[in-house]
Amino acid sequence: MKYGWPAENLTDDDKNSLIEGLCRQAPLRSDALQDAYDRSVASFGVYCFSRNPRSHLMWAHYARSHRGICVQIDPAYCLGVFAGTQTVEYSSQLPKVTWPSTANELSRGFLRKSEEWSYEKELRYLSHRLTRSGLPFDARAVTGVILGERFFDESNATNWLREALSEREALGLSSPKLYQVTRNSAAYSLSLRRLPKDAIATSLTDRRA
Repeated sequence: MKYGWPAENLTDDDKNSLIEGLCRQAPLRSDALQDAYDRSVASFGVYCFSRNPRSHLMWAHYARSHRGICVQIDPAYCLGVFAGTQTVEYSSQLPKVTWPSTANELSRGFLRKSEEWSYEKELRYLSHRLTRSGLPFDARAVTGVILGERFFDESNATNWLREALSEREALGLSSPKLYQVTRNSAAYSLSLRRLPKDAIATSLTDRRA
């Protein structure tokens, strides 16, 4: 059977038959197939969001053991982004992807993780246009900043946060609400404590004392 190109016009059965035929004529090295797959995967930009700001493991993995921050975003200001997010599936099984792959098939690899990561409650935004670059947001979307429990342990953390808030104020943007993670004294859980507006100034005073 003769096949026409481009490959995306072929059915899945046609693709499988074509691959089997090519392999019979000139067996492909597994590393060559892996390289081809890796190049296709590298064309995606992947941006990750979580619906769970109270996870011990999240703060340990992604926020330098509670020294970092979590940015709270209001999706209403970024509908173009969040309308395109997809929920990550957690499973004990790896996804199966045929080759050559369509963009939808390749995306399956980005939207499935081991069920051991299910605590992340993750959403992902996939893009071919924004590979290895930042994802533009409306600055008004930042409605809150959650500080890790050990955020103020860092010597320059307070100055950095104060400068960031000052930049927003200079642009005429409202200050985001400030929270800090606290540990529950009777259970293995985290809570969010609202910080007063002068929390940053108070922290600076404490350090200078």
